[in-house]
Order: sequence, then C-alpha cells, then structure tokens
Amino acid sequence: MRAWKRELGQQGLDVLTRINGGQFCRGVYLCQVDAEINVALKLVNKRKQDAVRLLENEHDVLSRIIHPNIVQLRGALYVLAKYIGLPLEFVKGHDLCSLVMMLRDDEYIAVAALRHVCYCIFSAVEYLHTKGIYHGDLKPDNILVAARTMNEIEETTSVKLCDFGLAKVERFATNNSRGGSIGWAAPEVFCGKRSDCYLGELWSLGCIVFALATNLMPFVFVNKMLEQSPFSLNVLLERMEQESMRYNDVTRGLLQNCDIKAVQSALLQFDPSTRTRIPEVLTQPFFSCKAVSKT
Repeated sequence: MRAWKRELGQQGLDVLTRINGGQFCRGVYLCQVDAEINVALKLVNKRKQDAVRLLENEHDVLSRIIHPNIVQLRGALYVLAKYIGLPLEFVKGHDLCSLVMMLRDDEYIAVAALRHVCYCIFSAVEYLHTKGIYHGDLKPDNILVAARTMNEIEETTSVKLCDFGLAKVERFATNNSRGGSIGWAAPEVFCGKRSDCYLGELWSLGCIVFALATNLMPFVFVNKMLEQSPFSLNVLLERMEQESMRYNDVTRGLLQNCDIKAVQSALLQFDPSTRTRIPEVLTQPFFSCKAVSKT
C-alpha cells in the first residue's frame, strides 16, 4: 500500500478508487469515511505551490457557501507527508462535457433536461454573485450531473457546480488575475484591463447554453489566435464579435427552439453592458414551467 493511502487510513479515510485526474492535482479519489458516507478527495502534491494555493482557495470559498447546486465541502483539509487532500461531496455520474461527448452526431440533450441543467447552474451562479463570489472558470467540465447519460437527466437529477480553485471575491480583475479556460472567457478579459467578472460570467453561461444546445464547443479559435506572432488584439476581438453574432443566428440542434435561442442571445452579447442579468433570464418563457414548479 502506498504511504499516502496508509496515512489517510490512519485519519479515517479508506481509498476505494481513482475517479479522475486533473491539470493541477494528482487525482480525485473516491474514499469511504464509514459504511454510509463517501467523499471525493482531491489530492495535490505539496511541492506544487500553485496547485496548493488553488486547493486552499477552493477550501476557503466552499467553507463559506452552501447551495443545492454547488458541490459541498466535506470537512477540513487532510495534510499528509507529501500531499494535501480536499474532501468534497461525491456526485455519482459525469461532468457535462463528458455527457456531451457521449452523444451521437445526430443526438442532442432533451429540452426538459437542458432546462433543468441551465436552471440549476444559473441559480448556483446567481447565488455566488449575491455572496460576492465569482467562480472564474465556468464551463461544462466543471458541472457535475448525477447521471450516466444525457437521457437519464430528469427534473430531480442532481446538478452541481464544482472546481472553485480559481474563484474570486473581487468583482473587477485584470487578465492575469481572471484565470479560467480561454474558450469560455468573455472578450473583455483579453484586453489587459480590469474587467467585470460578474458580466464576464454571464458570457460564459451563454457559451454553456450554446455548447449544450448544439454539441459544439464555442470559440475554439481563440487559443490559436493568442499564440500567433504578432498577436493582434483587435483582430481577436473582431473575430469574437462576429462569431458571437453568428452563434446567435445558428439553428443547429436545440437552437431551432426560439425560447432556447432567446436565453443564449440574452447572455452571449459582445457588449458586456447589454448582457441580461440572471434573475431576468430566469423569467424568460423557456424557464416558465420551472418557475411554476418552484412556487
């Protein structure tokens, strides 16, 4: 048995299996506290200072929030000889990106499932914003769903926002402090000036709606353009503006539904000041039956 597993056992955690890996962590492991309770333990190497900072930030943020659509903290950090572990609520299922990848080319998420997933995530993000917290990396990979396939998603299916390592409590941030995944980031993030994280996350939500409705990843060209030499910010922003307008005209998949298209268009606006706030988005016709079910 590896030393770190033995150490965890001495602290009351029995490591069952590895769930997945990550860019900054050694892996996420399913652990058993007792016969009734499982936790997902995110493990990082102490020598990787950036990873440790992300883990500690995630612990700090999650210790201050509780919401049914946000993965919950399951105790204090586990400090081992070589690793630090963050215990999290275990969600038995897949992340949204994986569920999209499982779909056939001619297969899409059901409208009711899309409504449920969007309502859950929009509600979670709005909750964070009321607490002055900004996730910093909104994308399908960081949304966990308690389902094995898209077809299993029902109105009662658990949907949880996760991975808070890049979360911020500052609403305004520069590009260097914004972090996040390039393809899901708002255009103003690339300007090198202070941008509004609140408005930026509305754009990211619009990207998520587009990806789920069409099975296409948005703005895949951004990484390549950022690596070009010489790099032209104006060319990048112009391309992103053109693509956002094109995405709002797309009729692929579920974007043939005018109500879904209206939700995406309300969020995926190049001008940050014209993006519709989440409470108003949730009053749109697409979410009307959810509003009725919540009353």
